[in-house]
Amino acid sequence: MILLVVTTIVLLLAMILVIRKPKHVKLSELYATSFFATCFAVIADIYLDLKLDLYGFFQKGPDWAYILIFIIDYPAANILFLRFFPYEKSLVKKAVYLLGWSFGTLAMELISLRTDLFYYNGWKWWYSAIAYPFIYSLLFLNLKFMRRLDSI
Repeated sequence: MILLVVTTIVLLLAMILVIRKPKHVKLSELYATSFFATCFAVIADIYLDLKLDLYGFFQKGPDWAYILIFIIDYPAANILFLRFFPYEKSLVKKAVYLLGWSFGTLAMELISLRTDLFYYNGWKWWYSAIAYPFIYSLLFLNLKFMRRLDSI
């Protein structure tokens, strides 16, 4: 279980370090959107995990190990998602990219289930399959909103 967390963190950080220069996204935008992604995920986890007890990380209730996921995984995934987003491509390519990230995230979730990093308690995998495209769309729309605010 811990091996999966450490491996994921190392791989995400390594990918970010290898890809230093953002193509279409300013560092300030990456910082702000990562903060949004983290806050959004934490709010969802507070309600869906702690309040409704539908799923959780590690064991039931708050867990210190979740802080690594909170601080590193959410921002790192957001940065990679936005850095490689096909900004100047067709709507179809954008949709395929978004679905690819959704399937990849769902695959990580299913691996996390098998390794006891994550557990379901009333949650179903297909809830996540429906939610991920909306979540990634929200991350992209947040970036667009930030850019609009920046232009005012």
